Amino acid sequence: MLAGARDLGYRLAVIASRSFPARRALRALVSPYRHLADRSGRVVGTADRLLSVVRVPGAYRRRSVAALGEFFFDVVDSQGVSLFVEAGAKEAAASQRALGLPGVRRAIAFEANPYTYRRFAGGVATTGVEYENLALDRGPGTTSFYVRLTHDGRPQADGQGSLHRRTDHPSGHEEVEIEADSLDRLVADRTDDRVAIWMDVEGATANVLDGAAELLDVTDALLVEVETSPFWAVDQWLVGDVVNAVAAHGLVPVARDLQSADQFNVVFVRRELLDDPGLAWAHARWRRSLG
Repeated sequence: MLAGARDLGYRLAVIASRSFPARRALRALVSPYRHLADRSGRVVGTADRLLSVVRVPGAYRRRSVAALGEFFFDVVDSQGVSLFVEAGAKEAAASQRALGLPGVRRAIAFEANPYTYRRFAGGVATTGVEYENLALDRGPGTTSFYVRLTHDGRPQADGQGSLHRRTDHPSGHEEVEIEADSLDRLVADRTDDRVAIWMDVEGATANVLDGAAELLDVTDALLVEVETSPFWAVDQWLVGDVVNAVAAHGLVPVARDLQSADQFNVVFVRRELLDDPGLAWAHARWRRSLG
């Protein structure tokens, strides 16, 4: 099965694009598939280099981001996902989109920034999304959350705060204490759900994934923003760390965008789905959308 999955994964990762630099960047996913036969279940090799991005025009980058989002929701729909979890939700746009799919019965969105939460809570309340002002971490308790400040010292309600201070933000941060818990505890009441996770947590990927081991074991599709450079003043996980961590739970990369050279999004699916016709259809549609 692993050899077959590896070969199909290789074919899925070859992107037909008229832009050679973009095609070369997107084909970076080919090599990790070649390592799927590793008995440890980990994606080995130089994942950081293989998943790095060449620089391409801004219009193509934006197009690739939108196309990857469409691909992810095609996967969610084709696999009959019933529980959608959004980590780092801002206005919970992904969760609202998910609830529009026929199979999704429940969407839970977590936004840790209290200013962002207050900005959007009223609107989200009418959508059916369960919108929670909580930080996702390794376990329960309270934690420091760093809200980015504007140049004139006002807290930003833009969803870009983090459990860590960003080193390249000159205006500084406001430190607030907020409630935190792990995804495993927060969604422990799931029963026979097929799960998808959308994750954009501004450098706190290690905290969230460490607290989601049980959930990842039953997750069919995961979209996560990753970095190739350490933007935060901590020992943050870079793309290779994320790839290896979720591989231990049976999730493998099948698509990515070109958001920027240092930060982009990757879609992972359960290894057993690599032979699934629904995934193949979604992947082919994604390739066509890239032109």
